[in-house]
Amino acid sequence: MKYAFIVTILGVFLGEHFGRLYDFTYRPSFYLWLIANKAQYFWEVGGRVFAIVSSFIHRLEIEEMLLTIRLIGEPIFRIVSSPIYFLKAYSAEMETYKFPILIGVGSIVLFILGKYVHYRIWRLSNPIKKNEEIENEMSRDIEDESDD
Repeated sequence: MKYAFIVTILGVFLGEHFGRLYDFTYRPSFYLWLIANKAQYFWEVGGRVFAIVSSFIHRLEIEEMLLTIRLIGEPIFRIVSSPIYFLKAYSAEMETYKFPILIGVGSIVLFILGKYVHYRIWRLSNPIKKNEEIENEMSRDIEDESDD
């Protein structure tokens, strides 16, 4: 097995040499040319097919796709980042007052007041919560009566 390659090359060489000397029609070079032509054709077709398959990027028109992404992405980014302008305007307006710290304290008071009002409105307007509270009160009343 170790010398198989050397023996094969030697056999091809001697077959071609004696075939040429004695004018044989089918020499090793005939088959080598046949294989070479088939291999070249195979790789040619493979290259064409690969190029056709790879042309999906050209068919997608990537430059137009990137422009589309930019045209959609830019306003979305501005929408997402727009709360930053609240902070910029807030701090700019805060600096126009003599005691800017009082503006911050007032903002905290407004936030707490807003949370309290929101909680009260939600609690009063949520019928499920009301029913649960009524049931809890009724069960407490029943337990209190049974303890007596």
